[in-house]
Amino acid sequence: MRLLYITLALMVCALTLADTPYKYLYVPGYGNRSSDGSINARFYGLIYKDKEEDNTILSNFITSGDVKLLRANASTPGEKERLELNLDPFLHWDLQTFEKITFDVKNGNSVTMNDRTGVDGQFDEFHNVPATALQNGAYINYTAAKPEDSRHLYANITIYSATGYSIISDLDDVLRDSRIWNIPYLVRDTILLPLEPVRGMPELYANWSRNIPNVAFNYATTTPILLADEYLRWLYTVYPYGSLDFRPFNIFDFDDIINVRADQVKRLGETFPQRKFVMMGDTSSRDTTTAFPDFARKHPEQTVCIFIRNITATFPDYSNYQINLEKAFAGVPRNKWFVWDRAEDLYLIDVTSGNCHPPGYSYNQTTASGGYGGTATSSSGVVTFSTLLIVTCLALYFL
Repeated sequence: MRLLYITLALMVCALTLADTPYKYLYVPGYGNRSSDGSINARFYGLIYKDKEEDNTILSNFITSGDVKLLRANASTPGEKERLELNLDPFLHWDLQTFEKITFDVKNGNSVTMNDRTGVDGQFDEFHNVPATALQNGAYINYTAAKPEDSRHLYANITIYSATGYSIISDLDDVLRDSRIWNIPYLVRDTILLPLEPVRGMPELYANWSRNIPNVAFNYATTTPILLADEYLRWLYTVYPYGSLDFRPFNIFDFDDIINVRADQVKRLGETFPQRKFVMMGDTSSRDTTTAFPDFARKHPEQTVCIFIRNITATFPDYSNYQINLEKAFAGVPRNKWFVWDRAEDLYLIDVTSGNCHPPGYSYNQTTASGGYGGTATSSSGVVTFSTLLIVTCLALYFL
């Protein structure tokens, strides 16, 4: 019944916003060169319209009390500004459904999406475009053919060579400390405070960018795409440029939401069948410790290393997700995966050598019983925004 109400609300919104300009959220994509010389490129993002009143696809879930609590906890001008930017997609974006989108690319080329947008307003398709669309031989820049107030900054598709090394990297609790298992801290560290990198990781990725041949960075997160702006504003100021993957926000497609990590990795593997992959996850992420070893078992020739961050080393009270890593990685050669406590543990590893352990580290890490004990994680924090976070966007972290 609730889904029916949402559908009806969307139809009413569509009628009332007929004259409002379209806006486009572009997410950096990736592509490769096809055998016929054309470019196989991924066009990825969503389309929406702005609304002044607080009434969106989530209006049945977000209460004015939730928003009031969030705003009450923004104590500085900077926090207040960040909060409003991050609330905007939830409160004021009207996601455009059933839109057939055409994009203009360089030198008079154009691409029309095969499918119309769904309830999440999202477009995500691969299309062949002529090589003349390339700029500087490395990327494609595109914009909507009816670009009322289009957002050009991130409308880029990076074209990678057929061979080389690709880093598939989770973001939360791998590149930034999110503490996704603790809702109040997650709220504070995501929408109120500036995002902070995991100590030592920017240096590691900068080193990989300089020293790994034909390296590509493919960032993947299970954060819903509605929070893309927050990540895009931060990510490329700290880490090398690359593509970015988000969780779809199609509430009618449960499979799309649940299997997002496996789908992200599978798509990259199919797009670059000759590339070698280095995968970065953590022990708080059930999907990475499932999707990464699954990919390694199916594609051992493409899997170079899998690095898993030991969350308990930094947060001793963490115990939400205990996993038998030996069982999870059964069938994956022991020299291909390594559990790290600090980013510095990875500094001396040459991933191109095929050995994913630093000098002096034993292959026999204790993982049979989970390896990472601790007491129950505290739920204390700034506030408890259960309705806003658990039922809506940020709750999808835990699915």
